[in-house]
Amino acid sequence: PQIEALSTAFPPLTKEELQKEWGRQLYLGARFACDMDFYRAITDFRHALYLLPKNETARRHQIEFSILQCYYLGQKYQDAVLYYES
Repeated sequence: PQIEALSTAFPPLTKEELQKEWGRQLYLGARFACDMDFYRAITDFRHALYLLPKNETARRHQIEFSILQCYYLGQKYQDAVLYYES
């Protein structure tokens, strides 16, 4: 399936969020995921998660979901389970 065609419960990044490093990393991760380059997508999502301020819980959920989705779509099922359980 094309990732771009999948619906999402998360709002798009705002201009202000895209100006922050975590926002750029989240955007890049999403672009790599759309290209089915899940390894690079996960790497960028993890960078975004590291840089994200603690009070940004909605974006934290989005990033964690994106990482899990990339593991699953990349057929790394054991990694998906381990990430979910952690």
